[in-house]
Order: sequence, then structure tokens, then C-alpha cells
Amino acid sequence: MSDSIFWAIEDAEELAHTDLDDAVSEYLDGFMSPKMTQDDWDAIPETVEVLGYKRMDPTTMDCPEVLDGILLTLDETFGDPNSDDTKATPAMKEAEQEFFKKIVAEYESWACELSGEKETINCMDWIKANRPEWLTESP
Repeated sequence: MSDSIFWAIEDAEELAHTDLDDAVSEYLDGFMSPKMTQDDWDAIPETVEVLGYKRMDPTTMDCPEVLDGILLTLDETFGDPNSDDTKATPAMKEAEQEFFKKIVAEYESWACELSGEKETINCMDWIKANRPEWLTESP
């Protein structure tokens, strides 16, 4: 099963295609014109690399120091103004970790990264198999 949820040609500025063939189609469609000349056909690369992208996993992130912010707020509201800041106890640090784990378990990442999957597509073979109507205007 593929980890990739998006496919894009080379370094995409935007990830929009959940289907590899849709990514190839849009890319190659940019080369097409109503009356293709030989120069137009020659401009199409022989092959193109399609890269897979997957959502980044937030569970791999280090826990931000949310406990420090909570303790600071508590000290500002309830603490002795003439003493040092409250230090986190081991039980508080454990609770911070559990809190973070529960949050990221429910969080769906928007950000994506390369999945490591890639397909090299022969452009003319792909056109013949998927968009043969594009060939009707060929010289």
C-alpha cells in the first residue's frame, strides 16, 4: 500500500493531485496546443519523475514546553511574588508528555513531505496509453 497521498512532478509549489496520472496529465497538458508542431513535440521531455508526498507525522515532534507556560500563568495569578518560579515536578512533566501525546494523536497534519515513492514516466508512452486523442494533431 502506498504512503503517498499526493503526487507531483519534480518540485511542486502546490500539492493538488491525489492520483499519479492526474499529476502527469496536468503537467503534459501544459505542453499541448491545438496545432502541435514538431518543435512543440520536441519540447516534451522524454521522461518525467513523479514524486509521492505524505502527511508529516506530528507524533515525531518533541513535546513543546507547554508546562512552563502553565506554571508561569499559575505563578502570576497565584504565586508568591517574592519567591522563585515554581519548578516542574516529575509528575507534572509526565502529565505534560501525556497531554501532548493525546493532542497529536487527534491532530491531522496539513503539512506534507516526500514519501520516498517516485515513478519515472515515459511521456510518449503515457500519452499513447492515457491521452491518445492528443496525438491526432501530431505532424
